[in-house]
Order: sequence, then structure tokens, then C-alpha cells
Amino acid sequence: MVILSTMVYGDVTKYGVRRPTEGPFYMKVKHGKYPVIDVGTYKKIKSQELKVRVIDRYSLWQLFFFFKSLLFVAFVFIKIFNIIQ
Repeated sequence: MVILSTMVYGDVTKYGVRRPTEGPFYMKVKHGKYPVIDVGTYKKIKSQELKVRVIDRYSLWQLFFFFKSLLFVAFVFIKIFNIIQ
């Protein structure tokens, strides 16, 4: 399946799409699901109408701390203006 996908779509890593280390059938058995990119999405990625942004663990931590700081600001705002009694 992976070889057929590579033959049809070529190397998709140059567009930012990373291949999973496990095959689709193994992922279906192990996790009950697997990632799918349909033909229309692939065409938009290839034409660069859609940009694939790779999120690594560092970016996830940045996102976590961003939302954590937003919650803190909202809490301070609520306390200052006594919105919740």
C-alpha cells in the first residue's frame, strides 16, 4: 500500500507531509484509525494553495504556554472587574 502510494503521489515530504513510521494496516489494527489525505487535498498541497506546517514538540509547548497565559489574563480581568460574584 505504501509503495503504491509512493508510485501514485511521489515524494510528499518535499511539501511538508511526513510519512508515518508504521503502515496503514498496522495503524488501523493498533490505533483503530489512520491519517488520510484525500486527492483534492493532495492537489491543493501540491499546487501550494495549502501550506503544510510541521508542528514539532517545541511548537506544541509554545502553544500550550500561549493558551495558559491567555487563561491567566482572562482570570485577572475577571477578578479586577468583578464579573463573577
